[in-house]
Amino acid sequence: MTGPAIRLRMPESLATGTAVKIEGVGTLLFADVSFCDRMPGGWAVGLTVRDMRTALAELNRLERALREEQAAAAAAPAIAQKTA
Repeated sequence: MTGPAIRLRMPESLATGTAVKIEGVGTLLFADVSFCDRMPGGWAVGLTVRDMRTALAELNRLERALREEQAAAAAAPAIAQKTA
């Protein structure tokens, strides 16, 4: 495997190359199945992570957008006064 990887124990097999989405509390992970091996009681599934989104990343994005919006609103009155 290359990149971040996860190994899960699953009751069913998954085909190599299958795209997988895992949702957790505050986290969304996208991965591809890199291997699937039979083991007692199920399957060992290896995932190579392609992308991960966290609530913290979303909060950071929203904070940046809010700061940009506030800066634009603060600049608007100055522009209006110059044109009046």
